[in-house]
Amino acid sequence: MKQRRTWAIILVVLLTLGIGSQLYSAATQSESDYATGGSRSEPNSARLNQPTTDTAAAATTAPVQEAPADEAMGLNLDAGQRQAVGAPGVSNDMSVDLAAPVAAQRLVIKSATVEAEVEYEQLGAANSRVELMIARLGGYIVSNDDSSSNVSERAYVVITFRVPAAKFDEALRSVEGDGIKILRREISGQDVTEEFTDNESQIRNLEATADRLRTFLEKAATVTEAIQVNRTLSEYEGQIEVLKGRQKYLSDSAAMSLIALTMRAKPPAEVVAVKFVPPPFSLRFGYGWDASRSASRAWAGVVDLGRDVADFLIAIAVWTPVWLPLLLVGLFIWSWARRVYRRISSRTSTASPAVASPAVASPPVVATE
Repeated sequence: MKQRRTWAIILVVLLTLGIGSQLYSAATQSESDYATGGSRSEPNSARLNQPTTDTAAAATTAPVQEAPADEAMGLNLDAGQRQAVGAPGVSNDMSVDLAAPVAAQRLVIKSATVEAEVEYEQLGAANSRVELMIARLGGYIVSNDDSSSNVSERAYVVITFRVPAAKFDEALRSVEGDGIKILRREISGQDVTEEFTDNESQIRNLEATADRLRTFLEKAATVTEAIQVNRTLSEYEGQIEVLKGRQKYLSDSAAMSLIALTMRAKPPAEVVAVKFVPPPFSLRFGYGWDASRSASRAWAGVVDLGRDVADFLIAIAVWTPVWLPLLLVGLFIWSWARRVYRRISSRTSTASPAVASPAVASPPVVATE
């Protein structure tokens, strides 16, 4: 009976340890899946936000009809008045030919980014040489950030300048040399001919409309009509000024190319240090075996063990709603089986007949006289 009880206790302990190990492995697997799950799934919002080409094509190909100028200003004119002021959509002598010839010369805005390396002692002199080169080529300096007075590890010069487009290549060749070593050079060009031509066409159309509005302003019959025409005329003149400013910017940018030059101090030469390799073991202090290094490794092992124990306890605490009911059910089953076993054992002992112990014959007594 005692052996069976001992085996039952051992079986319950083994079951509890097995359940605990399964819960711990499941907890560690869920943590690893959670840590790597963010990079597996991608949101579908990126695909939903992509514009459709059909919608864009429909938006660009939709026909647009321009209303007459008097209807846009809220005025009611008859056909004769429209013919007098040259309203849009009516052919007259003041109409402008929109099919103007496109200029044969293309406008290209050139720019370059150059990174160079200079000796620390020559950094200031290199900056002065670049400034003289800019003046010689007929350019001008946009900005100049000179920090050559700093220590050699952080000294640099960043100079941004413009030169005539015809001397763009010469300026790039002049930068290199005299102790300046080019590390990276990036040249880019932006063709703005189409934008410039479109702006010219818009300016001609807006100026023609403005001229017609000025003519209508002189023939306005009432103050209300004059105010409405003047307001519309101011809007057209504002658009004309904006487009002319844009044209000036494009022309100036194409005529004067932009170059951004960054010169950094050359880093000092690296000193290769010879590392002394001590013998594997020595009785002298500081050579061979090191007690502090061994203690640090042992302490690192203790810290790793404590971290693992803490992770195991945290996993057990988190999975308590799962393993605690299972443990209670197992204890209940074990106690019920124990009671049933005791009851069966007691019934078996009462049902078996008592076995009489054999009588032991006493030795004969011999009388002595």
